[in-house]
Amino acid sequence: MLTKSEEPFFSICRLLINSCSPALCGLKPASLFSLSPQDYEVFSNCLQVITQQLSYFGKSIRPVFRLGRGVVIFLYDPQLLSGWLASPAVQEYLVGRGYPSDLEAAVEEFILRLEDSPDFPHEAGIFLGYPLEDVLSFEENPHFGWKYCGLWKAYHDVDYAKEMSRRCRECCSLCREWHSQGHTIPGVMKKYSRLKQVS
Repeated sequence: MLTKSEEPFFSICRLLINSCSPALCGLKPASLFSLSPQDYEVFSNCLQVITQQLSYFGKSIRPVFRLGRGVVIFLYDPQLLSGWLASPAVQEYLVGRGYPSDLEAAVEEFILRLEDSPDFPHEAGIFLGYPLEDVLSFEENPHFGWKYCGLWKAYHDVDYAKEMSRRCRECCSLCREWHSQGHTIPGVMKKYSRLKQVS
């Protein structure tokens, strides 16, 4: 049984596992989830510890304070995200929307827009690893025309969207199981990496 002092740490770890397993395990460049201001106050010290732990695995966590709309936790892998954003088409898309070409500066700009925008900016899909053509189609018509809805609304390559959704669901299921067995987040990440090496 968890002690009173352990409960917040276990709870935020479970929330990270539920929301961010594909990003933790390298299937996606980033994930995000929301916390109420009250929950963030409870979990803030635990998040600092987890942020330090994950830095050894090349992951970064940034809390984004959205005035009157809670806190968004943005977890990303700078190396994976840099590779994803390096596509010339993605670069053109982001620069056309006022983003700098440098990765760190682009992430900072994205965080500023999350803070200031009443809604999530459409380009959030790019930072989360969704295909550019689907992000563009969603901007033009968010309610109609999509062919499959898994992790995102897919308007074009349905087979890719289905396969990515399947892999991410499988990843989440495994990570939840391992975490429930007592493995830490770094332990879960190592187990998934070993599993993929032998499969």
